[in-house]
Amino acid sequence: MKKVLIIDDEAKVVTSIAALLKNNNYEVLGANDAIEGFKVAKEQKPDLIILDILMPGMDGSTLAANLKATPQTKDIPLIFLTGLASGLENTKRGSGTNILVAKPFEAQELLKIIAKNII
Repeated sequence: MKKVLIIDDEAKVVTSIAALLKNNNYEVLGANDAIEGFKVAKEQKPDLIILDILMPGMDGSTLAANLKATPQTKDIPLIFLTGLASGLENTKRGSGTNILVAKPFEAQELLKIIAKNII
């Protein structure tokens, strides 16, 4: 079973994505801030990380840079969820292993992006 870590300061976002993923046979880990998420990522080594960009304290971009600079987490694909891109269609953006998905997102579209990018 593939393991996905969800990092978002909004508990309802973590809960809703976790329910979606559990219903689709993924193991789910959650964190409500970037510092906790970084710790969980290093300890649990998930197959994919979904993270918010705007979070108090450390933002998602800084967290992503830290994850990519850490040997245990550098190869884990990242999916950024953001309300900043809400005017965009829910499509893959960016390059490499970083993908941007707009909030609100369509559940089936998010599942497709996860399936395509999980290691």
